[in-house]
Amino acid sequence: RDIDGFATELRNPKFKRQGYVLRPTAKKVLLYAESDAGEDYGRLTAAKLLQGGQIEDVEIIDYPAFEFRAVVESFWGKHWTWEERKDVMHETATHGRFNWFVFAPCDYHLKSNWREPLEPDYRERIQDLIEFGHRHRPRVNFAYEIMPAGMDMSPCSGDREKLIRSCEELIGLGVDSLYMAYDFVDDYKLVKNEKHDTVPNGPVAMTNELWKLFSDQGVKIGFVPISYYGLKDSDYLRFIGDQLNPEILVAWSGPKIRSGEITAEQAQRYGGFI
Repeated sequence: RDIDGFATELRNPKFKRQGYVLRPTAKKVLLYAESDAGEDYGRLTAAKLLQGGQIEDVEIIDYPAFEFRAVVESFWGKHWTWEERKDVMHETATHGRFNWFVFAPCDYHLKSNWREPLEPDYRERIQDLIEFGHRHRPRVNFAYEIMPAGMDMSPCSGDREKLIRSCEELIGLGVDSLYMAYDFVDDYKLVKNEKHDTVPNGPVAMTNELWKLFSDQGVKIGFVPISYYGLKDSDYLRFIGDQLNPEILVAWSGPKIRSGEITAEQAQRYGGFI
């Protein structure tokens, strides 16, 4: 990591934690990065340039517009196999520079059994997937989505403790992030009327509590709102922006449920709502 001559580039405030500088010379390629991720991305770029046997006389200063770039497995129908998930993680990280895999298959069994401990085989599979992503270069962080369908938010129900226990089990497996999803929970009346969420046991308040419990363990907490796509402002999103801890990540899939492209300007516009 030779940093000679890179001082000017590194003063650029847009040079992110995952950025790198690549400068080929006649005899070698100089690479500087602030992080392991930046070095990995720089090596990938250098390898592409060297595929032809001769590197071009270029200088590359590269950094991502989005710090979190995720592939989300969240669809109904036939799910990916465990090996297919690894293939997706490898291909998107290597060729698309994605750095997160969000495990959120649409499965009624998984969605309704969030109160129960993970079955042994399923637990091993999840842990293997997490470890695969962590070994991969560039690293792929692993996020697990919990949809607390049918959750009884009353203080005496015991569901709060069960949700916390489920989070603790997943953290023990090594997840990098936990997302609380409230986008499909039709029977969750507190989500439908955000004004009710000012009470201590609302979904936003519950997510804030999880952040207080687990953020010091290095786990990122996320929140999936009903309005997880689109570019339209609403009182609901404004409420989330006012009440949700700013350290909590808010999931957004772009202007459409399945967006072919997401620009930085679009993300900034949506971010302005919250």
